[in-house]
Amino acid sequence: MLDTSIDWSSASIAGFKYFIQEREAIRKQKEAKSEKPWSDDEVLTKTKFTNIYRQDDKTSKFIYEACRDLKGVELFGNLVVARLINRVDVLSKMLPCSEQDNLEFLLNEPIMNSAAYQIAPNLAATHKRKTNREVIVYDIRQYVKPAYESMMTTTNLSEAATKVNESLKGCLKFASMQMVMDYDYICSSHPDQSGLIVGQGAIPILKELGSLEELCEQLDMKPVDVEHAACEYRKYIQRQGKNLKNYSYKPNSMGIET
Repeated sequence: MLDTSIDWSSASIAGFKYFIQEREAIRKQKEAKSEKPWSDDEVLTKTKFTNIYRQDDKTSKFIYEACRDLKGVELFGNLVVARLINRVDVLSKMLPCSEQDNLEFLLNEPIMNSAAYQIAPNLAATHKRKTNREVIVYDIRQYVKPAYESMMTTTNLSEAATKVNESLKGCLKFASMQMVMDYDYICSSHPDQSGLIVGQGAIPILKELGSLEELCEQLDMKPVDVEHAACEYRKYIQRQGKNLKNYSYKPNSMGIET
């Protein structure tokens, strides 16, 4: 839930640009294995933010490399499973996988890192299972082909994500968007980003700074990248003047019980 006590009017175009540039600079220094401190900005250096571009995040890079020789529905099927697990330590044991591979080992693995997005708790009930992990192991792959086929009927990213979510029983809105963005990043199949669904985290920033289209033009960025950066900038504003220990990174907060 968003903190309604925050004064979002402190957001500004200049501040947003600074955040984007500084976070990108930190990423490049980390990848170059430069010594700390990577920035004089305490909030940026002491709390966790994802990279400005999703494709630069550790999990995304691992998934893309593991699936680089796959195509079409096989590629998409691996992306679906990968984003429902979303942990490099677990994915390294299984990617790339085929439709016939036994995934029962996942019943005892910590999966679904909720730092990325929430997996709807009603997913299990929709598939008449006790847990979400059972759905991944036993059910989800049978819906990959129809989801892929529906995704490929449009070049619009948001429409494709909606179609994928519907094919996957309607419980994976944000995960479906990520799956389509992954496929689009690899295959450039959905260039139309008009009508992009804006997540809750980005809303207060866009209300203050203008429309997604206006910000894309000012920042020379794609809508999906502006939306994602706005969500992270919202966190940056929220953490100003706070006890930064409260915002330490807690991977896989959904854990093995999911």
